Amino acid sequence: MGAQAGFTREDAQWTHAGVFLYDDKIVEAVPLRGVRTRSLYEDIPTRILRVRRAKDLTQEVRYQIALRALSMMGDRYDMRTALEIGGRALFGEWDHPIRNWNFPPVMICSKVFHDACVDITHITLHGCQIAQNILPAHLSATESLEDVDIGWMRV
Repeated sequence: MGAQAGFTREDAQWTHAGVFLYDDKIVEAVPLRGVRTRSLYEDIPTRILRVRRAKDLTQEVRYQIALRALSMMGDRYDMRTALEIGGRALFGEWDHPIRNWNFPPVMICSKVFHDACVDITHITLHGCQIAQNILPAHLSATESLEDVDIGWMRV
């Protein structure tokens, strides 16, 4: 199995992340609109979904993570920066010492999830550093999150 920017193909395939709120609602960051809420059913059947969450969290803590993600509503999403980050990951330049560019502060989808989780639990996700731009591949690869079996997704 090959790798992209240090991630396995399985982890590198993910291109988006959101924070589950309730029923079918998620919080996500998208180009132009920034952080917003919407129905996850808008993606079915065009996307394959993988549901992950931090291990051993109480319902109360999950609720607090969702509220923290909601507090980011409207934060900007810079498409140019997101494309630069994606390009660096795609071409294996993610941690290149000479090209360790400083990006302007932006909110990309996986960073919404990461920041909300870290802010509430005060535990950094394994393999993710606070100063780093967090990609969906990081969320897929980290040992700090576990897969959640969603029965209706098998239908």
